[in-house]
Amino acid sequence: YKGHSMDEKVFQNLKDLLGDEIEYSEISYIDGKGKTEELNVSKSSLTAELFGIILGDGYLQSTTRKRKDRIVSAHRLVITLHSDEKQLKERTCSLLQETSPKDPQIQYLKDSDALQILVNSKELVEELTELGLKPGDKVENQVEVPGWIMENREYEIVCLKALVDPDGTVYRQTSDQRIVIQFKNHSKPLLNNFRQMCADLNIETSNAGSKTVQVADQGHVRKFLDKIKPLKASNIDF
Repeated sequence: YKGHSMDEKVFQNLKDLLGDEIEYSEISYIDGKGKTEELNVSKSSLTAELFGIILGDGYLQSTTRKRKDRIVSAHRLVITLHSDEKQLKERTCSLLQETSPKDPQIQYLKDSDALQILVNSKELVEELTELGLKPGDKVENQVEVPGWIMENREYEIVCLKALVDPDGTVYRQTSDQRIVIQFKNHSKPLLNNFRQMCADLNIETSNAGSKTVQVADQGHVRKFLDKIKPLKASNIDF
């Protein structure tokens, strides 16, 4: 098609002039390329886990700006992790590779211990938005877990794991050796989702400040670790 395509309106004028049917094909432009992407985005455990990671430490960007004589668009998924979180980085990249045909890009941030995993894809952003994510600032949007995840116990388990791994803490208190699991976030709906998903799995939570939910009762900590199996607890012996 390159060098042999034309605007749809121009083509329609050409058809009207000729008065004959013309053999043609339509091109769907995605991210400036004349082809569509074959995505694997649906209501599934894979997508529920990816949603948890994005809600915890990622965001969707979908912007269109006018610069002088042209329109500039940016549509991408960005996930920021600590550079030491190698297991989580590998798992996140694996999920993205199963979701989109585009290989995720990894950028190590200058003068920082963080890295960003990026996928530039208008189609992926649109599909994730359709399933319940909101592009833009997560705090301003007060993001939350979509209902289709909250209604399925299997999805809740993988989503909880994905929330704790990038944005949670699992630690042993030095004073009494008790293990505590904490999830901190600036979105109240997301904190409420965390509480509700734990309650659905018969795991008791408590508050640890206005922006933190924790599991502190040792019986429920054990239940959480057994059911959710967060990566951050892999080196902790109960």
